[in-house]
Formats: sequence, structure tokens, C-alpha cells
Amino acid sequence: MINNFCMPPYIDDDDQLTIRTYHEMFYRLERLAINVIHWNNLPTGLKPIILERYLFYFGNVVLFYDDILMRYVGLPIVGEFAWDVNGYPTEYEVCGFKGYRRRLNYTNSVIIWNSYQLNPAAEMTGLLATRLTNTLRTGDMHLENQKIGKIISVPETKRKSVQALIQRIKNFHLYTIASPAAKDLAESTQALDTELEYIVDKLDTHYSFLWHDALNYYGIDSITDKTSGVNIKESMAEEQMAKANKMAMLNARQDGVDDFNKMFNQNVQLEFLDGKEEQDVELYDDTKDCDGSIDREDISSDV
Repeated sequence: MINNFCMPPYIDDDDQLTIRTYHEMFYRLERLAINVIHWNNLPTGLKPIILERYLFYFGNVVLFYDDILMRYVGLPIVGEFAWDVNGYPTEYEVCGFKGYRRRLNYTNSVIIWNSYQLNPAAEMTGLLATRLTNTLRTGDMHLENQKIGKIISVPETKRKSVQALIQRIKNFHLYTIASPAAKDLAESTQALDTELEYIVDKLDTHYSFLWHDALNYYGIDSITDKTSGVNIKESMAEEQMAKANKMAMLNARQDGVDDFNKMFNQNVQLEFLDGKEEQDVELYDDTKDCDGSIDREDISSDV
């Protein structure tokens, strides 16, 4: 019987490790992108995860009712055939699995766009994943370098003497008693330094910056504590940037959802989830009255 619960093998090939790291970064970013907007009250046949994946990879999804399937369908555009004076598609074809194709127009379907730029998020996500991968792999290289010793060039006749000396050092011997010939050994031995500057800490800072940038791109405010270690102006700028990206995605979808609700008499609603829903509780200072003054009634001084 084949055991399907085997641990994946250790990755020793550098090229494979780079590719696998990119895949990991891309999928982690994709998971964020397709989960920040929640669809409520979708009719039968439409699934939020499918709609968001089409928006992520294609930049659009067309919603319509199929009389043969007797349910609503959401599929991406694969061809455009007519446009209005602004270049907006009015006739188009969608394509699904199992050879499903359907030609539609603006009277019997609605296009939902990923953003007002009409482009998919997958392209930018690939760029962000590449930058994250390069940073991680550079850090891997520098960490790996910490394990690499020096390259020693020594005459063949003195190789065993040098190996014995290195072994004593590895065995934590504090000193070695040598003959006068050791002077010749030292003069004929050369060590090539392969050590790189240790910059993993700097790369870690850059890696965190890239994640902040990625989260802001998906409309998620990445700075939770705006009073500790962060410049207030910088914090406000990042918050506004995240809010702008959030509204760019949400508004583009909402426009299409409004048209869909009107055309098919539905009540689909959108909600942006940034993971802070449970934190939207007003904190108060119990040392202050309602007017903001300090309540000193219970404050006494034991002198």
C-alpha cells in the first residue's frame, strides 16, 4: 500500500529551491488576495472562491443565468466582439470546463472587474512573489556561507601535516607543539577567504518591508501598532495607501454587483475582511470622566 502521507524530500538543488520558494510566496499572496472580499447572498451556482480566483487570474468574471443548467454561472471573458464608444465590451464570449462556451452581451449578463484598471491581480502578485523570493534566497546564500570554511592551498608533501593541524583545532586544542619546520609550512600555505559580509539582519528588514508593501496592495493595513517603533506620518501614509487599494478593489466589484442585483433582482452584498473585525472595539480610559477630566475621587495619597 502506498503511503500518501510521506514527508516531502529535502531540497538540495539550488534551482529547485528557488522555484519552490517562488511557488510558496505566490500561493501565500494568492491566498490573501482571494480571501479579503467576502460575498454575501450569492444565488445558487455562484461560489465566492471561484469568482475571486477568476478575478485574480483573468481580471474579470461574467455573471449570467443559464436556462439549460437552470442556475447562475460565473465565468471569465475569453473573447470580445463588440464595444461601445468608450471601448467597453458589449458582446463577449465566456469559457468554462468540459467545453462549455457561451456568447453573451450587456443585456443578459454583467461583467465584474477586479479593479478599475481592468487588469488581473496575478501579474502584480507574481512581481511581489519574485521580490520576496530573491530576498529569501539571498538570505539563504549568506546563511549557507556561514558553514563554508576557508579554501587552503598547500604543497602535496605537507597535506597530512595541515590536516592533522586542522583536526587539532576542530578538537579544541588550545596549542600545538611543532618543529622548526612548521615555519616553512606556514610560508607555503595559503588560505582563500570565501566569507561574505553577514547581512541577513538587513535582508530580514527588507523582507518585512516587502510584506508590508504586499499587504497594502491587497488593501490590508499592515501596521497594527501605530505608536511603537513607527513614524506616525509613515504609519498614516501606509494606512491611507491600504485604504485606497481596498476601495479600488471593492468599488470595482460593487459597481458590477449593483448592476447584477438590478438585472436579476438579487441582493448580493460585498464585505471587505482585513482580519481586524474583532478589533473594532473602542478602548476607553477608566481614569477619565465623560468630559475627559481626571477622576480623582478615588485617588488618595498615603503619607
